[in-house]
Amino acid sequence: MEAATTKHTFAETLAGDRVLNKLEHNSVIALVAYVAHNQKANEETVRDVLKTAFAVNDTKALLASQYDEVIRFLVDLRLNEIIN
Repeated sequence: MEAATTKHTFAETLAGDRVLNKLEHNSVIALVAYVAHNQKANEETVRDVLKTAFAVNDTKALLASQYDEVIRFLVDLRLNEIIN
């Protein structure tokens, strides 16, 4: 009987369970600012929605393995559907 193996993408293997590195975090914060500006919202509001969605107290606690999902979440975020 063969042992079960888990296949990971290259990015997942690199990410492991580490938090975002400085460049990744800067990209997330820049996208937060962009989303806030385009949706005429406060950056703090966008950050709070992001933190709630990913169950973290600080954006610096986001995991590198979640990076792609975080970016997709921010790109797809429509604050007016959440807040109003």
